[in-house]
Amino acid sequence: MLSKRLYQIVLLFLILAFTSNVSAADAPTEAPDFSAPDLSGTVRTLSAYRGRIVILNFWATWCPECIREIPSLNAFAETNKDVVVLGIASERNPETVRNFRAGSNPNYPVIVDTTGDVFVKKYLVRALPNTVIVDRKGFIAERLFGAENFQSKSFQEKIQRLRDAK
Repeated sequence: MLSKRLYQIVLLFLILAFTSNVSAADAPTEAPDFSAPDLSGTVRTLSAYRGRIVILNFWATWCPECIREIPSLNAFAETNKDVVVLGIASERNPETVRNFRAGSNPNYPVIVDTTGDVFVKKYLVRALPNTVIVDRKGFIAERLFGAENFQSKSFQEKIQRLRDAK
């Protein structure tokens, strides 16, 4: 019998194997609005950030790839103050994320999606990590599947194109 952690890892890799990168450029889709508290209790509503570029980073404490990308997302958030970065953790217990966060130190707000409403119902996230870039008009500009280097030239260029768009 597989342990819970091994089961989660196997499931993650199976999902990744059957998921392809899809650019929102094919069909502009409005980013589903949500309202949820972050770990400090501040309610975050996506529509409140209209007019700004928003990075939604879907992750979980049990996901090694998710954990690996936190330092580059921290660095991105630190040097790109004009872009809103929100971490959305898939966990049933916010305390698990609080304890994890104490060791990994994400420097951006982290929402805990205990019900799966944002993950499953609104954004149809099937693989982790998963990053959704929302443009200033509130449309999904791009979905990125798998670990991302947020400091890479290609990622920086994606954000710059959104900055340049009027």
